[in-house]
Amino acid sequence: MKNLVLLFFVCISHLVISQNLVPNPSFEEYTTCPVFINDFGKLINWNNPSNGSPNYFNICSNGNVGVPNNNFGYQNPFSGNGYIGLCLHTESIENYREYAQIELSEPLVANIKYYVSYYVSLADSFNSATSEICALLTDNSFYFDTNINLNFNPQITNSVVITDKINWMKISSSYLANGGEKFLTIGNFKNDSNTQIVIIGTTIGAYFGTYYFLDDVYVGLDSTVNINTEAPSKKEEITLYPNPANENVFIKTENSKPAEMFVYNMQGCLMHQQRFLKRTNIDIKNWPAGVYYVKIVTEKGIFVRKVVREE
Repeated sequence: MKNLVLLFFVCISHLVISQNLVPNPSFEEYTTCPVFINDFGKLINWNNPSNGSPNYFNICSNGNVGVPNNNFGYQNPFSGNGYIGLCLHTESIENYREYAQIELSEPLVANIKYYVSYYVSLADSFNSATSEICALLTDNSFYFDTNINLNFNPQITNSVVITDKINWMKISSSYLANGGEKFLTIGNFKNDSNTQIVIIGTTIGAYFGTYYFLDDVYVGLDSTVNINTEAPSKKEEITLYPNPANENVFIKTENSKPAEMFVYNMQGCLMHQQRFLKRTNIDIKNWPAGVYYVKIVTEKGIFVRKVVREE
C-alpha cells in the first residue's frame, strides 16, 4: 500500500512539473540581471506585445527592481528568485495596460483539456484592485503599437477582486483547446469603463492605479482527466496489441496525419505522452502491473483504449 501511495504522488509530481508548456515559468532565466525599471527585455522567452512597460524584478538586483524590496512594494517570489509586474489600470492614463506574452513549448492539441494557472499579489504602493487578471491563448504572436487595452476575449478569466498585498493568490481554470494555440498573453483586456475597480485606500507615496506582481505561470494537461466517459468511435480503426502485455504495446491507426497519444494509470496520472504517425510502440516493462488507459487524439476524434500490464 505504501508503494502504491508513493507511486501516485511521484506520478502527480511528474505531471505538474515536467509537463508545463511555459518556458521560464517563474522568471528565473535572464540575459543579464535587471537594473532599471524598463529591463523587462532581459527576461528570456517572455515578450512585451504592446507599448506598455511591464517590469522584471529579481533577487540579483536591488533598488527599483530588487526582491523583496522594489519600487512598487515588498514581496518575496512565490518560488525561485524572480517575478514580473503588470499595471492593469491607472488613473493618470486612460485605458493604459501592460501585458506579458510567451510562446509555449508546443501547440495545444484539439479537444484536449488543459489547466492554466498563475499567481498574483497586489503591489503595496497601489491604491486599487481588480478582478481583470486574465490570460489569452492564441495561435500566433502579436504586437500592437499602443499602450491601451488590447481588444481580445481571454479564455482564462477571474471573477474575484484580488486585494491581498501579503500573500500570493492563485488564478486557475481548465481550458478545452481548439488546437494550434501556441502563445499565452496575460493582462487586462478590458477598457476602463468595463474594468471592475475597488479602491482599497492610499498611503503616503501611493500610486493611483492597479498593479500586480505575477509568478509561476503554468499551462499543461488537466490532471483531472476523466478516462471513462468517452465512448469508442467507429470513424477510425485503432489497433492496440498485445493486450495484456508485459514489455511493449504496439499501436496502429489508419489516420494519415500525426496523432497525439496520452497514457494514464487508474489514478488519472499521465504516464506517457508522444506524437506519432500511423504506428508506434510503448515500452511498459518498467511500469507496475495494472490497468492503463490509452487516449489517442486524431483529426477524426478522441479514442480511448484500455490496456493491461501483466507481471
